[in-house]
Amino acid sequence: MRKIYFWFFLSSFFYSLFWAVGCATLSDEVSIEKINSKQRLYVGRVLVNFNGETNPKCEIYLSYDIAPSIKLSSDGFVVYKTDRQELKFKELTCYHKVTSYIGAWHHQKLALRAIKRPQDSSEVNYFGDIHIDWVFDPKTSKIAADKDYDTRAPYKTGQIKDSGDIKIWVGKDMAYIENAFYSKVSGAREKGFRLQSALTELFEL
Repeated sequence: MRKIYFWFFLSSFFYSLFWAVGCATLSDEVSIEKINSKQRLYVGRVLVNFNGETNPKCEIYLSYDIAPSIKLSSDGFVVYKTDRQELKFKELTCYHKVTSYIGAWHHQKLALRAIKRPQDSSEVNYFGDIHIDWVFDPKTSKIAADKDYDTRAPYKTGQIKDSGDIKIWVGKDMAYIENAFYSKVSGAREKGFRLQSALTELFEL
């Protein structure tokens, strides 16, 4: 697969603007105390095998966002709160570290359909366990880092679009998710939040 190298730059202004709109909430910031009638909760796991690394540094872009909305935790567990009318995982990016000063972000599109929105704010849609096996040529990281290098920056960090090949499948483990959700989100059970299955599906790009 042909690799396309590019330099993707966002100033602190655009990052500030993105977070100011209030669409995105990271998993560790979700609070059911602050949820309003327009917001909905989604839960699931995104499990990435990144060239043999099972705990890579990864982030997910949603719909038409210009910056990542979700940073994956070490166990891949995701709780996401949003007022979006549609939740769709658009792109996955993971960091490949070559040395302490050299690395690259690898990007791949996710062929996943939009996740159904819960009808009621007390419902929590389980989008499934998304398993991703990602294989790429590690040599491309240094090539991209050298190409994109900004002499003013202390580190060489490249960006690689459509890197390598990925295989995706969606599994289901409701028992694990229920236990994780009610133990990680304080007060969820007492306040009557109910989990229901709304598995995302694959489609052809």
